Amino acid sequence: MSDPQIEEIKERLNIVDVVQDYLPLKKSGVNFKARCPFHEEKTASFYVTPSRQIWHCFGCSLGGDVIEFVKQIESMDFPQALELLAERAGVQLQRRVFAPTEGPDKKQILFELNDLAAKYYHKVLLESKAAQEAREYLSKRKFLDSTIAEWKIGYSPDKWSVLYDFLKKKGYKDSDMESAGLVVKKKDGKVFDRFRDRIMFPIADLSGRAVGFSARILHPREDVGKYINSAESEVYSKSKILFGLFQARNDVRKSNAAVIVEGNVDVVKSHQAGIKNVAGSSGTALTESQLRLLSRFTKNLLFAFDADAAGSDASRRALELAISQGFNVKQVSFEEGVKDPDEAIDRDPDIWRTAIASAEPFLDFYFKKLFDILDLTDATAKKQSVASFLTLLSRVSDPIVQSHYIKMLSEKIQVREEVILGLLKQHRLKQAGYEEKRISRVKANPKEILEQRFIGLLFSLQERMKWYVEHHEVEHFQTPKYREIFQVLKDQLRSTGDIKQEEFINKFSQVKVAVEVARFAIGEEQEKEQIGPEMTLISKRLLKSFYERQTEELSGKIRHAEEKKDLESVRKYSLEYNQVIQKKQEAEN
Repeated sequence: MSDPQIEEIKERLNIVDVVQDYLPLKKSGVNFKARCPFHEEKTASFYVTPSRQIWHCFGCSLGGDVIEFVKQIESMDFPQALELLAERAGVQLQRRVFAPTEGPDKKQILFELNDLAAKYYHKVLLESKAAQEAREYLSKRKFLDSTIAEWKIGYSPDKWSVLYDFLKKKGYKDSDMESAGLVVKKKDGKVFDRFRDRIMFPIADLSGRAVGFSARILHPREDVGKYINSAESEVYSKSKILFGLFQARNDVRKSNAAVIVEGNVDVVKSHQAGIKNVAGSSGTALTESQLRLLSRFTKNLLFAFDADAAGSDASRRALELAISQGFNVKQVSFEEGVKDPDEAIDRDPDIWRTAIASAEPFLDFYFKKLFDILDLTDATAKKQSVASFLTLLSRVSDPIVQSHYIKMLSEKIQVREEVILGLLKQHRLKQAGYEEKRISRVKANPKEILEQRFIGLLFSLQERMKWYVEHHEVEHFQTPKYREIFQVLKDQLRSTGDIKQEEFINKFSQVKVAVEVARFAIGEEQEKEQIGPEMTLISKRLLKSFYERQTEELSGKIRHAEEKKDLESVRKYSLEYNQVIQKKQEAEN
């Protein structure tokens, strides 16, 4: 893709407008900020700076231009993100030409395979005699033809290798079909279709690409599950995707609420009934990744899981996680005799609409559930119920809401508010420990931050820039984008003997965005007199980190040579080790 086209797309789009389609941005001086969508955090550290048309998160260290943002948020590769933004910008892209040495993208092959499989299964459902019972089943379940077409619902014949044979004729490899989760390979080398005699519901990612399937058995058997999903792959992870969210996303934004149900049929029938802000958890409790996905569109969730024991457990687990991520949560309840949304819609879609409209705040729902039938003379049951409720309440940050329910609980179980408040504090401390451990897993890589800081400060030191470029090497950097920047700087210095910052940035567009992000990351408030001393310190730390990697590598070589009794290599590596130690000491002084 030609650079002028990329620049034209970026010039036509304001990064603030694009990001605001995914996140609620708030003005912060000349910038905009939000809570980062790429890692869990309580305080906003994600910034968008319009003057530079870049974004950066100070919490996880991710950053870049508008294309990089769409890549990350939509889980796309570069060409896909570019196409999406080109359409938005009204730019007609030239056909991309790949170099002869460039191999096909593995993910793209998996997308193609799943898309082709979805079309094949859909065609079988519509036209094959073998799918007659499947068509009758869907008609009995009140699926309209337009719904079947819109969702590309299909049928996998009760045969061992019809899809495999079809894809094989199209030229696809067995290994790719297996990676896509469409076929299973036995130890003896035989390959057979994963899905047989099943109603096929294609699963789409947020870009509308088929990534897998959820498949319902047509003729139930004891030895197989009612529903099975595609195997995990490079493009499909059950814990990171919600069935129907692609189709629901615009209505979720418009209504500022998402209704979460369990089954695929619940989702499809809801959309068919005109209730389109509905997505499915595929029968499992929501995960952190799925909730982060939902947070791009709304912070208001309505749970409508099946009204049985399993549904209640799933609802409870999802509630706790959603509350900890700052969602406003309500619980949908059905009238007597109605099990789920599908059943409600079959009786009358208004039953489902009424249930959604009358959804209760989650704490009210669980308070009634736990205490309306509680035997207050049973001390053990009372203790367990209180602990269960306080586990939920401890995740609520609003002290007024907490005070309201503490008073209700005190009156209900006849225990002083001070006692309940003490128990709540214990639960909050326990929860805080969990949150700290969970959030610590997503902290930025210290080495990457160090290298980013070096580059940011380097471009703030016009008079000393050449000196630092001469005294550092490319291998001092581990992060690919900063290695590339430094390599370009080194090459420029060798060819011209000097570096002029603005000319460099404009000439080498491939590193421009990373440089701008690094400069933004050091902060606009950085005083000029502070830059020199900090750069000296950062430079030493960068060298120290490099020498530590070298000594670690040489230590491994020495141990390996000693095990092989290779004394010559031991002497060689030991000498190199001592030399590196000396360099490290010199760098620290």
